[in-house]
Amino acid sequence: MPAIGIDATIVRSTVREGVLNVPTSTETVGWWPGPRDRPTVLVGHVDSHSGPAVFFRLPDVIVGTDIEVTRGTSSTTFVVTGVQRVAKAQFPSTAVYSGSPRSLRLVTCGGVFDHRTGHYEDNIVVYADMVERRHDAT
Repeated sequence: MPAIGIDATIVRSTVREGVLNVPTSTETVGWWPGPRDRPTVLVGHVDSHSGPAVFFRLPDVIVGTDIEVTRGTSSTTFVVTGVQRVAKAQFPSTAVYSGSPRSLRLVTCGGVFDHRTGHYEDNIVVYADMVERRHDAT
């Protein structure tokens, strides 16, 4: 997402006990492809003890922003259709993990940092839809 300075390597994420794991590297985005009939989900850290992480500026993204996902020599373009900040206790699992396979979801932490627990209280969820099938990334 050049508009907010995100250019990161994507690695496959794992699901453990029903939870999608964020990559250990704060500069890497985790990818969960999901079933073929569902959206692709990308997860990343917002920050770390040493400073901003890969999705630090994700809360700043606005509707209409392009997201380009490149794989090998081809890329797929998505356009942001919505941005949501939601309490982790009310995480919108149905909205994030269901929908069109031509959709993309990006998830990171957000809101207030709770120093007692060491976690953010909210999540930022970005919703995007595919606008072009594929084109050469030259």
